[in-house]
Amino acid sequence: MSKSSKVESYQGKKVFIGIDVHKRTYAIASFMDGGVIKRWTTLTSPEQLVVQLKAFYPQADICTAYEAGFSGFVLHRALKNAGIENLVVNPGSIETASHNRVKTDKRDAKKIASLLAVGRLRGIRVPTEHIEQKRLLTRTRE
Repeated sequence: MSKSSKVESYQGKKVFIGIDVHKRTYAIASFMDGGVIKRWTTLTSPEQLVVQLKAFYPQADICTAYEAGFSGFVLHRALKNAGIENLVVNPGSIETASHNRVKTDKRDAKKIASLLAVGRLRGIRVPTEHIEQKRLLTRTRE
């Protein structure tokens, strides 16, 4: 039985979510009170992820984070529009142990969630949609 099934109410609780973003899926790990409470993988859909987070953690104060990358900031904007606090972090700023270089989706999501929970992540500046579109235009080749 998972720890999350024992919690009847998330009211007043703070849940930290680490998201590892890929082209087709999101790997997600959630932390609360110093431990993992749930892990799952879902299709890449910001709207679907918002619905899942609201359903899994009703009345919780949800904080999420993911690494900046190829996908832009669509996920960030969907989370913010749903009232979920989110950080987009520089991948190079995420701490790694020198002896632990194995990267998996689950480990990455867990690491992001755990660092977020202890306040060890800093977000990057997210451009407006207008500026992001201008950047895409200059990066597109004919």
